[in-house]
Amino acid sequence: MTAPVFLADGADLAAATEGALITLTGAEGRHAASVRRIRPGERVDVADGAGLIAECVVTGVGAGSVTLRVEARRAMPAPDPRIVVVQALPKGDRAELAVETMTEVGVDVIVPWAAERCVARWPAGDRAAKALARWRAAAREAAKQARRARIPQVAELRSEEHTSELQSHHD
Repeated sequence: MTAPVFLADGADLAAATEGALITLTGAEGRHAASVRRIRPGERVDVADGAGLIAECVVTGVGAGSVTLRVEARRAMPAPDPRIVVVQALPKGDRAELAVETMTEVGVDVIVPWAAERCVARWPAGDRAAKALARWRAAAREAAKQARRARIPQVAELRSEEHTSELQSHHD
């Protein structure tokens, strides 16, 4: 069985050398302790989402936190070439599924796109920020599930007026 992946702050993970102890707290700590029921002696991987991954052993579990000893660290190089997908806005709740699938197959950048003939519309105002946050959360969770050391970037919404900008990224 492969070790589960949890995410930690990049600065904390970068500072942790072999043998150092790190503690998962917040949502990741609660998920590890309460949902996954991680126990002392188990092996887990901790990533920063930007390519750094630490192989760890659980040394202690508290209420909503998990203490880990770093056994080894490695940096995963940035992909070359990067895979960028421009995703037209799908109807209904299919957006998160599309983001999950793209993340699982290795996409590096996801660009939500409001095509001229798109039936679905990106919300306005505060709801737009929430929609983008949902796409980013889906990418984050799918990256953990797929055991990726890098979380795909989810860009701001683009539209027809940004077409030349999107093409320049391709060149």
